[in-house]
Amino acid sequence: MRPEIHFTPIRNWMNDPVGLIYFQGNYHLFYQYFPYEKYWGTMHWGHAVSKDFIRWQHLPIALYPSRLEDCNGCFSGSAAEDGGKMYLFYTGVHYDKVKKDNIHVSENGLFTSCQIGMISSDGFSFDNNEKNY
Repeated sequence: MRPEIHFTPIRNWMNDPVGLIYFQGNYHLFYQYFPYEKYWGTMHWGHAVSKDFIRWQHLPIALYPSRLEDCNGCFSGSAAEDGGKMYLFYTGVHYDKVKKDNIHVSENGLFTSCQIGMISSDGFSFDNNEKNY
């Protein structure tokens, strides 16, 4: 049975919210998400919108690993509005070496992280394949 008020994704693993913003008439919720299994894995950002914080519309994944700097995950960050555009800022992670039996884990505990930004004019479209910020 699904909770009636507490937000949960349609399926699989989620963790903490990473961005909550009111933008162009909607509350946007972004959250750490592993869309492929019911356990922790390479982080993506799930996305949902609501007008009332009770009824949520599930949307396609907003951020997913798509470049060297975030190939092992799009981790914590935030959302902000400026000049009619939505800005998403997140921590991209690149492992020094992945475990052979579990690509979602660093073999030696070493990784590089950096801050990455995305810009969206509508709050629904994010270009993960371009360095648009």
